[in-house]
Amino acid sequence: FFADDFVQGNMSLDGILTVVDAKHVLEHLKEEKPDGVVNEAVEQVAFADRILLNKTDLVSAEDLDDLQDELRVINKTAQIRRTTNSKVDMDFILGIRAFSLDKVLAQVNEGFLDEEEHGHSHGGGGHGGGHVSGHDADCGSPDCTDASHGHGAEHGSAHGHGHVRDADGHNEASEPSGKKVKKAAHQHDYRVSSVGIQSDKEMDQRKLDSFISWLMQEKGPDLFRSKGVLAVKGSPQKFVFQAVHMQFSGKPQDPWKDGENRCCKMVFIGKNLNRQELNKKFEECLV
Repeated sequence: FFADDFVQGNMSLDGILTVVDAKHVLEHLKEEKPDGVVNEAVEQVAFADRILLNKTDLVSAEDLDDLQDELRVINKTAQIRRTTNSKVDMDFILGIRAFSLDKVLAQVNEGFLDEEEHGHSHGGGGHGGGHVSGHDADCGSPDCTDASHGHGAEHGSAHGHGHVRDADGHNEASEPSGKKVKKAAHQHDYRVSSVGIQSDKEMDQRKLDSFISWLMQEKGPDLFRSKGVLAVKGSPQKFVFQAVHMQFSGKPQDPWKDGENRCCKMVFIGKNLNRQELNKKFEECLV
């Protein structure tokens, strides 16, 4: 799409919608592929801006939560809506402007890449593992699965409980009564994942240019989606970017407001991503 001048001149890509069969998708996600070949089902989840988790009437609520956790391993940024017979409000899938830099900026202002409250390590000036989310979904709805709204599987502690591992590798906590309570769903290695980075420091413009060049040239084929908002030293405006593989677009957008925290927030979705390497390269750009 982005490589065709005629198409770009006459059409705009609004967003990528993926419909997931809740009953059977795990079979496809776990399908083994030869080395160098990406699982097509995993790839479709990774590229998505919106995911319809369909056929929910055929799956238990617990299995849906586990499945959603699996989808989040692959793609932290997509908004997920649970559906039956693919019934969904059209506003959720049309007019979303997912490839607009203005939309990327709006996502940041709404809590894009806010760090989870649990369990991610901090390295140097950057933080790994932030979540990206918009706020289009209605939080009062049982179908709302926006990552920032706190729905989905709970991550509680299991102090005072014994732990067992079932035959499928699921962690469970046993209550004093002997009843087993599932703690966390087992997650498979899909070779496709999301990496979030954020820092309260500013970036050096020259080093940022080198970082982007390195990303596109060295990592472009493995990067399905990238987006972020950056604070560049000496610039009064937010630098907003988004990319699909090596097709990059970015420019200064709205100015930083007085008293606003000048920070950098980015997310990458791709295959064989090395979080430590990305963090190291990112931190080398910080002032």
